[in-house]
Amino acid sequence: MGLKRVFKRREYKYLLSAEEYITIRKLLMGHMSEDQYGLTTILSLYFDTPQYYFINQSMKKVPYKSKFRVRSYGTPLMDEPAFLELKKKIQGVVYKRRLQIPYDALENTLQTGLNCLDHQQLVSRVCLKTR
Repeated sequence: MGLKRVFKRREYKYLLSAEEYITIRKLLMGHMSEDQYGLTTILSLYFDTPQYYFINQSMKKVPYKSKFRVRSYGTPLMDEPAFLELKKKIQGVVYKRRLQIPYDALENTLQTGLNCLDHQQLVSRVCLKTR
């Protein structure tokens, strides 16, 4: 099974005490197993407009929200993958699209847009322009 590029799901977030977390984790142990990223630190860099449009929309609890971010699992080495992700939430349903990119190509990609990537590397043609 390859890495998923498109996700559709509902997300529910709960604030747990340390004791509640341990209890729930113990209950799940016999039914679930951690994947390769289970104990990895997730690093995310979120982008916004100079007027903070995306975070303001999120704080207003509007029915439609979106985010653009770069994410890696653990501190990536130069030849390891990072992910460009567009996340949208529409009436409680989360849709996420991601493109995998080598970490060493990330800085140039963010400075010049995706035009600097070899289009063979991407399954779909996506063009983001920086301004």
